[in-house]
Formats: sequence, C-alpha cells, structure tokens
Amino acid sequence: MQCSSRRAELSYAAFDMVVVAASAGGVGALISFLENLPSDFSAPIVVVQHLPPGSSYISHLQQVLQRHTRLMVKWAENWEKPEPGTVYIAPQDRNTVLTSRGLFAVLEAPGVKRAKPLADPLFRSAAELFGSRTLAIVLSGVLTDGAEGSAAIARAGGRVLAQTATEARFADMPKAAMSRSRVGLAFNCCSLGRLVSSLVMVPGVAAWFGVGLSGVCEGLVG
Repeated sequence: MQCSSRRAELSYAAFDMVVVAASAGGVGALISFLENLPSDFSAPIVVVQHLPPGSSYISHLQQVLQRHTRLMVKWAENWEKPEPGTVYIAPQDRNTVLTSRGLFAVLEAPGVKRAKPLADPLFRSAAELFGSRTLAIVLSGVLTDGAEGSAAIARAGGRVLAQTATEARFADMPKAAMSRSRVGLAFNCCSLGRLVSSLVMVPGVAAWFGVGLSGVCEGLVG
C-alpha cells in the first residue's frame, strides 16, 4: 500500500525511467550529474558504466557515487523492481535489462568481448517497456555503445540527451548517440543534472522542452 501511495504521488512525473550510459571518462561525469539531482528525485535511474572484468578488479563504483549524491545508490539485482529516487548500477560482467514485468534481469553475456555491462540492451528494453516516458543520457566514452539504444528510445518517442563533446573526456559515445537518435541537444554534466530534474519533476517542462527527432543544437550549454 505504501508503494502504491508513493507512485500515486508521483503521477505528475513526465518520465518513468532514466537510463544513463558511460564509459571511459564517465565516472567523473556521473559524479557531476548526480550531484545536481535533488533528494526527492521522482524516477529510478539506471546507470551502465563500462567496467573491467570482475576477475581482475572488484568495482567500488557504488561507494564512489554514493559519496556524491543524496539518492540511494546500489547495484541492480536480478528480479528487483526499480523504485523512484534510487540509482541502480548495472553489475560487472553482466548485461542488465528490464523485463516486460518491469523487473531487472541481470544476464550472463559470455559471447560479448567488448566492455561490460553494455548500455544498448538496457536502453532497448527501456524503450520497449516505457516508450515515450523514457529519458536517456549518454556521457563520456569511446566507441558507440548506447547509440543503437538511443535510436530505439527516440523512435519510441522518448528523449535523448548527451554530454557535450567539449566537456567529455572521450566524445565518441555522446556523438554516436546524437547521430543515431537524430537528437542534437548536448549539455555539460552540471546542467544535465539540473535539466533532468526539471524535465522529470516539474509539470509542463518536458512538453515545453521539445527535444524532437530533428533538432540540431549540439553544444547548447558547453
């Protein structure tokens, strides 16, 4: 009952899910982004940060991010239901997706040789489940992970934002996401945190802030 009441209170929220992709240079970007979110942020946030294999390095990303946000930060768990105001991190050596029941599935990915976890599977599953109520953010990283998933979110009517090429230590991922999703809005991470708070939590802002499929405004806030 308490959970149902909480969700009813958040009926004004424009987005039900925020998904974030980051790779090389992404931890600092994540910190700047999370520092600018309020303690009553009204949507779950699922973060995919490329991590080394667990056999060679046990990540302490949860503890690192927790020191820089008022939100709860935890590793995503299999069959867990994402809740508002919580930052979930996709675990090492796995791909995390959302099932049709709205639960996390943390999957083995033995055939994937690239850095894991991957953002594209999560982004695609979020697009399928939440459609236009999905907000994606792509931060610093090399190569193109997140681009295909961003395109799926854009096609579903969701919104895609990126870190500016001038601020990102590695601009490959933000540029690829913007190109594939045909959304050209990029911001520095501090501005991303404040903007996402407004888009998600302030009634009418998401409708006014028309991030369409053909906008080209890269570097609006550098």
